[in-house]
Amino acid sequence: MNEITILTWSQYLLFAENHGAKIEYLSNGVNYSAPLLPPGTSIYTWQSFSNFQNTRANGSLPLLKSGLTYQIVTNLVAQPADSVYLKITTYNDAGLILQEILLAHTGGTFEYSAQASRYQIQLIATTNQQLHFNYLALGLASQLATTELQISPDLLTTGLLTDQATMVDIYVGRRNSGSWSIPVTSQHQQLFLRIEDQYYQEPEQQANQLIKRINQFMAAHPNLKDLPLNIKAIGYPLTELVSILKTQLKPQTLDNHTF
Repeated sequence: MNEITILTWSQYLLFAENHGAKIEYLSNGVNYSAPLLPPGTSIYTWQSFSNFQNTRANGSLPLLKSGLTYQIVTNLVAQPADSVYLKITTYNDAGLILQEILLAHTGGTFEYSAQASRYQIQLIATTNQQLHFNYLALGLASQLATTELQISPDLLTTGLLTDQATMVDIYVGRRNSGSWSIPVTSQHQQLFLRIEDQYYQEPEQQANQLIKRINQFMAAHPNLKDLPLNIKAIGYPLTELVSILKTQLKPQTLDNHTF
């Protein structure tokens, strides 16, 4: 099964250029300002590999398949415009650089080398004065070309929409990760709901909030109202919360939905 991965700006400082920088973490992303940085400085790095003993963090990038074409889509605002860009670096088994691929700040496509064993994505500044970063999405170019990606400003709700869906898969996971992956299943709509950590021990309250978010999403997409729902946890064992959702999300709650 293929996935689309959503990457955010983690609060783990090792991956960002912090010297002389002002970083503000918001519910809808990160404001970053470091106007004195020299052009060409990497202001944030996502890696598919990491030395846990040194960084105390795992790589945030997904494993890619050799020889396939991938696409990056970003949601960010830079001042001045076009004052940041993306750099993708691939490495072989010996750690030697195979490719350095430059993309505009809006993203683009690239082919993952058959000889590559790992890679990283960097956000590079040129004459940047200020940046608001929301997210970066990475997936197969063929899938992103046929899938509409919708992410709420607070990064709590992610929808993957296709034209010929026969079911809605609803995934529930915790927000404490800086990245998350959404399985892409043919003819299924995907809805990924991230929950706030403070509600993790209060499943009843969290379930009520999730139901409101599900209803809002369904109301915005009336073509989904007749499709069956499939609810599951992802990343963490949220058995009680999922059980409550399945009990409360009866067909009459969401109009004509069935399970």
